[in-house]
Amino acid sequence: MKEVTTEPPPKTQNQSQALTKKAAKEAKKAAAALFRRDVVRLLKVAKAERLRLFGATTCLLVSSGVSMAVPFTIGKLLDYSMLKMGLQVQDSQILRFMSALSKETLFGGLAAVFALGGFANFWRIKLMERAGAKIVEGLKNKVFENILRQDVAFFDAARSGEISARIASDSAIVGHTVTQNLSDGLRKGCMATVGLGMMLYVNTRLTPYPTRAVAAIAFGRSRRKLAEKTAKAASDSTSLVQEKLDAIRTVRAFAQESRESSNYAQLNHQVFDLAMKEASAAAWFYGGAGFSGNLIAMSILYYGGSLVGSGAITPGELTSFFMYSTYLGYSLMGIMSFYGELNKGVGATGRLVALMLHIPRPQLHIPAGSNVAIVGKSGSGKSSIASLLLRFYDPANGSVLIDGHDLRTLDANYLRENVIAFVSQEPTLFATTIRENIAYGRPTATPAQIESAARQAHATTSSKAHPRNSRHTSESLAEVVKAQGRTVVTIAHRLSTIQQADLVIVLEEGRVVQVGRYADLAKGTGKFKELMEAQLN
Repeated sequence: MKEVTTEPPPKTQNQSQALTKKAAKEAKKAAAALFRRDVVRLLKVAKAERLRLFGATTCLLVSSGVSMAVPFTIGKLLDYSMLKMGLQVQDSQILRFMSALSKETLFGGLAAVFALGGFANFWRIKLMERAGAKIVEGLKNKVFENILRQDVAFFDAARSGEISARIASDSAIVGHTVTQNLSDGLRKGCMATVGLGMMLYVNTRLTPYPTRAVAAIAFGRSRRKLAEKTAKAASDSTSLVQEKLDAIRTVRAFAQESRESSNYAQLNHQVFDLAMKEASAAAWFYGGAGFSGNLIAMSILYYGGSLVGSGAITPGELTSFFMYSTYLGYSLMGIMSFYGELNKGVGATGRLVALMLHIPRPQLHIPAGSNVAIVGKSGSGKSSIASLLLRFYDPANGSVLIDGHDLRTLDANYLRENVIAFVSQEPTLFATTIRENIAYGRPTATPAQIESAARQAHATTSSKAHPRNSRHTSESLAEVVKAQGRTVVTIAHRLSTIQQADLVIVLEEGRVVQVGRYADLAKGTGKFKELMEAQLN
């Protein structure tokens, strides 16, 4: 019987377009979810100062409430004055209440309310500034502390100038975003909400639709991308300056001053170009927003004047409405600025978090009395394991256990003197005798113990021939391994060292990717085979 195969029909153009739209929609959802996560992460930075920020927010609501009462008050005062002058004004309960008060009582009460607003604004700014300074201080300390605990490979990949620029500039951006910018954003949001509500209260037919908010959000997103590119370019130029000044003798020795000046000028011009793009985007937005705002104001006066003439509204109500429309436009512009600064703060937070979360945290178990070789590419986490075992630093998360005891509960000096012995890949020799160098870790050692240690390290012949030098060979390592009851952890580089191990642990990017005996790993496939082939080649 002949086998018949069928193929699915080709997708039509409409189906392809539908799939493209679906993919674009899903990408937008993913981007929105990512942005919300980044905003939450940004706000968590301010958690330690939440009491001050709560107090500042309370003061903000009071001062904003007073500010938003000004247009309404001015409108009623205008109608009140016209009424006192004998002009005809539409009657209202508020006007009758104001007419019952003396001028001194009326204006004195308003002055007290404005004083309350000023007092609240004073404390809003003071509390926000203090909270911002504390947040920046704590953030810098936390980032620097985490940087100091990074693996040495981290500093090989990231230049010191770039790191210092991130700490200084990004911490300041984050502090400003979660305090002053957040305060301004809340203030403008309150003003926009109350302003729109009061415009509807005064007269619904005059209320324009605030369509500029959509443009503000679009501009905020574009500004975020431009700000990230500008910050990266500025960081690169700063790193170049520091790198070349640190190596100024090399630059001079090879007569490369002109070349380095040209490289720096190119980076500086990139920063200039990006800054001009950001300025151009801002100019288009602010210019368009200003033009549309003026058109709206002119429309309000034109149509509002006809309403006043027909007696539909009072001159004071038109004045209040016009001021609220101005407040609304001003607030929407402020919300746009807030959104742009928020995007900059989100980007800065992401860069700082990247600095703090770089430390690799491998998980592994080393049996007692075994000879273990740890292998991996540069930056995989080998040196971090050695530093953790010696308690040069403690893990931020997780723990290191010896016989079930957390190293953090043990005295570091006792650990290094009695539990763990360390042999560096590049031993340091002090400017003294070989005997004193050998006994450096145990100053009370007897001459017999020193001689025994020298024999175990195969350093006796070398010591007699070269009183200021010593050597470390595969034979001496084998002697250490043969010692009974010792657990040996070797940061392995040579093939001969790995072959002697009972167990080989392969690391990659801070994770254990392979574990096994040398013979088994060498026969199989995976990262260990790749490392061996790279070494042999």
